[in-house]
Amino acid sequence: MSGVKNKKDAGAASVLVVFMMLVLVTLGAFAIAAANANYKLSQRALNWNAMYYDLDAAGEEYLAKIDLCLARAEAKAWRYMRDWENDTELPEDLRADSALISENPGQVFNRVYLHYSNKYLTELTIDQPIINLYTMSSGNVVSSLNIYFTVMSERDGNENCGLEVNMWAEPPVSVDAAGETAQWPGGKRYAIQDWYEFQMVEEVAEPMNIWDGTFDFGF
Repeated sequence: MSGVKNKKDAGAASVLVVFMMLVLVTLGAFAIAAANANYKLSQRALNWNAMYYDLDAAGEEYLAKIDLCLARAEAKAWRYMRDWENDTELPEDLRADSALISENPGQVFNRVYLHYSNKYLTELTIDQPIINLYTMSSGNVVSSLNIYFTVMSERDGNENCGLEVNMWAEPPVSVDAAGETAQWPGGKRYAIQDWYEFQMVEEVAEPMNIWDGTFDFGF
């Protein structure tokens, strides 16, 4: 009888060992799957962070090119204010005499500044097609300039991500003709309206049918 009992105990112990092994294997598989998911998530977050700074840096580069055009326009406007009699580039309907420059230097400066800003930014859009320019004007008199551009990511796996920028080139709020200084809103020649990253979602080729809660047995 003792021999039969020992065999039963050995069989029960074997079953318990097999059960414990299955539990350990299952828990190990879950642990590996969780670790793999966390690794992929961390890699994706790392890639997103790198893409964010890549797009931000690219946006700053285009912003510097735009600001350079505006700085050139400002220099051109001050040159006109100093030596308007010898200027041959400005259209006739934008020209001013010494009396108007003395009485209303801000108006004269703004007209000349926006005119050359439009000229240099238009040249920039030809060299950099990614930059778009919308000019609001009446004849040769430019009232405002809207600039916008979109930069797409070049990183593998993030080709559908990009940066969109919408901005305005604004005239100064005050002009000191004697000191040749101008004060812009916010201290800059431009005002950024939108600056944000985005991701385009690809459309599904074939829509997925969702169960509506009914059964169709074909009767």
